[in-house]
Amino acid sequence: MDVNLRVANVANGGVEIDLCTEAGHRVVLNDGGYAVSTSGSSTLFSQPPSMGSLPIPAPNGDWTLLLKYINASEDHSWLVVAWMTYCLTHPKAKSVVFPLLIIKGGHGSGKSFLCKFIIRSLVDNNSNGVQL
Repeated sequence: MDVNLRVANVANGGVEIDLCTEAGHRVVLNDGGYAVSTSGSSTLFSQPPSMGSLPIPAPNGDWTLLLKYINASEDHSWLVVAWMTYCLTHPKAKSVVFPLLIIKGGHGSGKSFLCKFIIRSLVDNNSNGVQL
């Protein structure tokens, strides 16, 4: 039996994401769409004590509003969004290679804010500190 951490592949080629909420919310992504549910899944997830909940997707949300909180050029902002999307939709497994995201900038440019309050809270919310 496979035990997954946060993200798992599902039979139809999509992925299932454990939001780690008290109600057991999960998001299934496939064919360009998504569904939020609290039941009907056969996927087994591990939830370590340090794992925090992820936000439940809004039915009519606009993810492009996120771009104004990333203090970078438009091209670099899109790279951050692409990196977050890749990490969120690929299960952590030995066969999956994750690209490194390197955030550079001067003192006070918002690097820690981006890592702690945007990326961490949307991709893998947990109580562990950010590695600097």
